[in-house]
Formats: sequence, C-alpha cells, structure tokens
Amino acid sequence: MTTQDMAALKKVPFGQIPLEIRAKVFGVDYVCINMPGRGQLYVTRYGWPWLEHLLPEQWYENQQYYRIGQRLSGSGTVYRVPTFSNIRRHISLVVKFSRFAQDVMLYIESDYPDCNTLKNFYDARFNGPFEEFGILMELRSSSLGPSNLRIRTKRPFAIYCPYEESDPWRMGRALWRFSPYQEAIQKNQTCAGGPDVKLDIRKSYILLFGWVKGENAAELCSQGLLDERELRALTIRVHNELKQKGFHVLDNKPRHFILRKRRGDNLLLHRNGKLVYALVDFELLVKMKRSQLI
Repeated sequence: MTTQDMAALKKVPFGQIPLEIRAKVFGVDYVCINMPGRGQLYVTRYGWPWLEHLLPEQWYENQQYYRIGQRLSGSGTVYRVPTFSNIRRHISLVVKFSRFAQDVMLYIESDYPDCNTLKNFYDARFNGPFEEFGILMELRSSSLGPSNLRIRTKRPFAIYCPYEESDPWRMGRALWRFSPYQEAIQKNQTCAGGPDVKLDIRKSYILLFGWVKGENAAELCSQGLLDERELRALTIRVHNELKQKGFHVLDNKPRHFILRKRRGDNLLLHRNGKLVYALVDFELLVKMKRSQLI
C-alpha cells in the first residue's frame, strides 16, 4: 500500500472500508494493511481513529521503542511507548510481543481461591495474538453477571507482524506447541470468510493496546497505598468478578491490576466504596466452561 493509498484510506470510516482489505478473526473485525518491506498491520475498530500512531515508523523503526520505550514490570516483553505523529496529539501505546507456542510456567499458590478452575492450568497455553484480541473483546462485551458489573480493560488497537523471519527456536517456540494455534485459526477462518489470515511460526506478532493511566497494585502496595490484606482482597475480587463474567486469568496477579490516584490528595480512586481497577494482561485469559460457572 502506497503512502497516497494510506492517506486516502484513513479518511474512510471503519465500517465503510472495502471488503477486500477487511477480515474477521475470532470475532474481531480488522482492516488488513500490507506494507511492502515492513510487514502487515491488522487494525481494529478501536485503533482505526489512531491509525497514524499505529504505523510502525511511529514506534518500531530501527527498534526505536527499545530506546524510547519504558519496559513494564510483570511477565513477558511489554513496553509503554510514546508515539510522535504531528497530525494528532501524542498518545502512548502498550507494545507487547505475543508469546504463542512458547512454554508456560505457572505457579499456583497454596491458597488459590477456586479449586474448580485448577484443571485449566494443566493444559495452559498462551493465547495466540488474534485469539488474545478475540477473547478480550468477548470479555468486554460479556452480558453475564450483575448488570452493573463492568470490568475495565485496555483497548486492543492493532496487531503488527514485521516481515522479518526467524527460526522458531530462537523465539522459544516449538512446532508441537504451534499445532493447536494453527488448527484453531484455520478452523476460524474457514467459517469467517473474507481474506484468509494465517499465523506464521517464523514471525513475530506485536500487539498494540491503548495505554491505561495509573499504576499496578503491586507497585502501589510497595508505596504504602495498599496493605497486604487489601492486595489479597483485591486479587480475590478480580478473580470472582471475572468468573461472574464467564472468564478466568490463569496468572491472575496484582501487577495486572491498574489503579488510579485521585487528583489532589494522592489517595486511590474508589467508586461505590470499591477500588476502581483496570485489567491489562490477557495472554492467559480463558473462557470458562458452563460447568465451571456453577
């Protein structure tokens, strides 16, 4: 796609994008932008208004995000990266490398709150990049649970697949672990119609999210704004609220909960007597079976 094509395309509303460059993967609609020599960019409805910020030259060129980005605490390779478009105001992205087909190392605490979901750990695998966006969107739209229960999350903007290839073992991937991902996306695309989206074990997949303002609960505990009892109570609350929505995070932990401070007094933001949190990690988010919801 040429620069002129891109300039014309970004003026078109998401719902009016030509069908030949649209795809649906695991229930999520994408605009598929092919960039010769740079790779492919799959942009969601949430990301479309920020298209100029999502283009790789804004944050990826010469691996610039390593220099200007801030690596975030927690598991995986995740960065907060500012973008530099002159067209709109600057925004911050969360840049995350998908760990699909890599080994999953999980630690289960002795007082884990729900033994009925322990079976999910035995076959644990990281969500593929398109699976992760798909299950996140399902969580955001879930109608299960109390009508006033809303789980806030960061928004999925785009998936970038650079054109460079690498040996799978260099990325920690194994062919036998890749098979379920390949089968899942092939089955999904057979049903979805439109352009066929494939998953390549030799390529990186970089997930782009909107930045959520605040600090994670573990950091706030170290600052003295939460004590250990409150931290534990919040972890159990997040687990239970996810379950009410029909979901479960296999590595549910305080570093994945973002809290905000109130303006002026530096106290944590509450609503209806409860801490306001946003969930920000979904690579081990799974949908619960009906029998587990009882």
